[in-house]
Amino acid sequence: KSVSEDLFAKIKSAFQKPNLPHALALPRNEIKLTLSDSSKSQSPVYLNYRNFLHENLRRYLYDRYSNSIERGEVYLTFVLNSNGSVKDAQVIDSKSNASTALKRIVLESVYAASPFPPLPEALNSPALSFSVTIHFKEQEIEQR
Repeated sequence: KSVSEDLFAKIKSAFQKPNLPHALALPRNEIKLTLSDSSKSQSPVYLNYRNFLHENLRRYLYDRYSNSIERGEVYLTFVLNSNGSVKDAQVIDSKSNASTALKRIVLESVYAASPFPPLPEALNSPALSFSVTIHFKEQEIEQR
């Protein structure tokens, strides 16, 4: 080999991604939302709307949390006006076990996701309140 070929091989080797075993792969973050049911929880219209909120909020949470290494649980209550805007959102500290940064991510996510679609007319309500526990944790990786 010539000197330039040897040098090129060393440089190329330095820039290649290391081949890590599966067990050494970096953990991915996971967010689990648990919505508390209300008195309207048996209504299919309510359940569809609640499921939409769940997925929409989770998407905004992932956008803000994906690079964080923090773990914890945040208990959130929020009220939506009939037009889908957030009337009020509060983290309940006594039920939460998380850093200030995670609590801020939760509140920012609720307001960023707003406005949600208007409340379905079939629910016949000027506003709806929701309670959700948000679990920020490391995704469990199955060992092969």
